[in-house]
Amino acid sequence: MPDLGDLTPAASAPGHATSTRVDAMPQVRVAVDDRLPTPRTTHIRRPADQCSAPIVRLELRLSRRAQSIGLARRILDSVLHAMAVDQHCRAELLLALSEGCANVVQHAVGADGYDVRVTFDEDRCVVDIIDDGRGAVRPPLIPSMPDVTAERGRGLSIMARSTDSLQISPRQPHGLAVRFTKRLTSP
Repeated sequence: MPDLGDLTPAASAPGHATSTRVDAMPQVRVAVDDRLPTPRTTHIRRPADQCSAPIVRLELRLSRRAQSIGLARRILDSVLHAMAVDQHCRAELLLALSEGCANVVQHAVGADGYDVRVTFDEDRCVVDIIDDGRGAVRPPLIPSMPDVTAERGRGLSIMARSTDSLQISPRQPHGLAVRFTKRLTSP
């Protein structure tokens, strides 16, 4: 198994989930299969019955504080680096993650924390950012970029432009679930 740095304790074994307490509120759960996926520059669609289960899953429970954004970025970047994902692809994923987490920190009123779930399969990364705040009454539309003089309102546009797909769904009784996906590429 490739070294994931400080993400998993040395005692963890492939295929086993490990929980690590990062600080008072954030919790990190990493599950690693026997091998990490290697991004390909050419993508061949396999029939559904030949698709494998996710190879790496990250689950983070983060506090709704600005510091959690950098923590989420560092963890995801470490895994992407270990997987030899192209620097441009990594940068786009990290940008989308930062924008999504920043939206929760700023708008998820009433939520103490939020969840970030990242799943990797052979050639794709799926990120879910889930909160139970009361900031949004309905899912926002993905707007076009605001005027260059505007100080706000770029987050969802940036997320949509730096990923392959972006979905925003309401949660009951309140909160939002944001999901974005991106094909992984190698240098």
